[in-house]
Amino acid sequence: MPTLPIDPNERPAAPPIAAAVQKLADCLIEASRKNEEIRDSLLTLARYITQHVAESVPLDSEDLASVTRSVAGAETAGLPPKGGTVAEGRAADAETSTPAGRSAVAFTSILGQGSAVARSEPTLPRPALTLGQGLPRSDVSAIEYPERYAPKEALGARVDLDLVARRLRMKADGSRWAAQRRRLLAEAADYATLIEPNDRETIRRAKEIPGCYLWTNGPNSPTPADLSVFEALAKCYDNCAAAVELVRRLDEAEVPSTDPAMQRAFHLLAESQSALRVAAMQAEGPEDSDQFEVFQWLKTNTRDREIYVSRHMRVNDPADPADREDLGARIAAFDEELGERQSQSKKRKKALGKVKHKAQLIAAGEGDVEESWNILLDTVQELIDDGLPPSNRELRESVIDIVELLPESLNVQEGSAFERVLREIDRFMAENPEPIAEVEATVAPEVEKARELLGGRSIMLIGGERRADREKALREALGLAEVYWMKTSEQHQPLDQFEPLVAKEDVACVVLMIRWSRHGYGDVKLFCDRHGKPLVRLPGGYGVNQIAKQIVDQVGVKLEAMNEA
Repeated sequence: MPTLPIDPNERPAAPPIAAAVQKLADCLIEASRKNEEIRDSLLTLARYITQHVAESVPLDSEDLASVTRSVAGAETAGLPPKGGTVAEGRAADAETSTPAGRSAVAFTSILGQGSAVARSEPTLPRPALTLGQGLPRSDVSAIEYPERYAPKEALGARVDLDLVARRLRMKADGSRWAAQRRRLLAEAADYATLIEPNDRETIRRAKEIPGCYLWTNGPNSPTPADLSVFEALAKCYDNCAAAVELVRRLDEAEVPSTDPAMQRAFHLLAESQSALRVAAMQAEGPEDSDQFEVFQWLKTNTRDREIYVSRHMRVNDPADPADREDLGARIAAFDEELGERQSQSKKRKKALGKVKHKAQLIAAGEGDVEESWNILLDTVQELIDDGLPPSNRELRESVIDIVELLPESLNVQEGSAFERVLREIDRFMAENPEPIAEVEATVAPEVEKARELLGGRSIMLIGGERRADREKALREALGLAEVYWMKTSEQHQPLDQFEPLVAKEDVACVVLMIRWSRHGYGDVKLFCDRHGKPLVRLPGGYGVNQIAKQIVDQVGVKLEAMNEA
């Protein structure tokens, strides 16, 4: 697009029709120097064309900069400021005739319209020309999007939240700079050192973010008398960006929609985007496109993920920007809480990995097995102390195959973390029995010997979860008449409730599962001695092979003597 030259000396060679247009322009400019009405009209027309053409036609950044420099040059030539009179323009000559003043005008044109080039910003219905006076508050709140920019159900699925968060952060900085810049200009601050460097840096940063439209920094941006509205707006942008980042963090961690953390993040995002919408209107700005995208994303995802957000999703239920500091504090606190949660998750993952590794060494009999057991028990204790449930699936799957290898020398205290894990494993196995053929594919030689010793009588088991599959396997393998299995509850039970069963004539021996019983060996032994029944201490699991071996090793001689008698 050709630039709009002001100085005839800088005019490039042009074809006849262009020369004719240029001649007409020269005449109008010359007439404007003598006639105040023509001067006012030309400047208003220049602003109007620059604004609306730049918003609807993709301009090269250099072309746009040239156009805005031309408009700025016209203003410094004595034309009135926007919305002002010729007399006001002459009074402002002293301020705008300096290089700093000219660059300041050019900066607002370049930044505001240049950003629009990078992004297809929804074009709002054109209000009546107000010569830069700005829209009344009531008019801004009544603006509606044209039909082609009406909310679409599919829009929420296309929103790039990472990009939205970057733009929101940039807009927060832009809003703060808009307020600070106006104050610096009002204080006649040194332009070259305090203003221009920030101008250029803001331009550079905005251009690096696709679609970043800084409406607070354009040539026709609002000019509120109270600049604190821009600072309030900046905080609302920051809050919305932080809430977006919370949701993204939870999504990356694959937190389910049913998790209270995800639902809490959705509520904070809804409140922050609503407060941003109201803050933009209070600053007499347009409906912000990034707030609009966040809202559409929320509409789509609350529906798809079935998350109910009760507040701030309707125009008649707005969040109050005045609560921005409190909202920011709540978002920051939740962010810190999530950080601790993720840190704990990493720590837990590492500990579970250690348990799995030590369990593999124990199962393979590699290295110092006793040391591996001690490390495993200590690590399990740390996990349970940090809040991991004893029934955790990953923990259970890591140790379930080595439970029966636990050495009797390792005294697992009642109520300890590993004892609780053992109970949960036992409960799980009782509720999810394995096929007997898969439990013990090889029959130990002690099974036949135990079968002879027991001679078709019964045994009594104390402790653990009663499992029908195990009872059946024991009856069939050991030739038992019955298996009396007494499950011990979480609370201590009086021993005398077992006496009728122990005293039964057909009970050959009593088997105490010391890993799963709430009763100590001494108490149970006294009880068995009273009725002359051998007591077997079962340190590991209660498969057929384990029980048969312990019966033969511990009470085999005594059973033989009893049988002979």
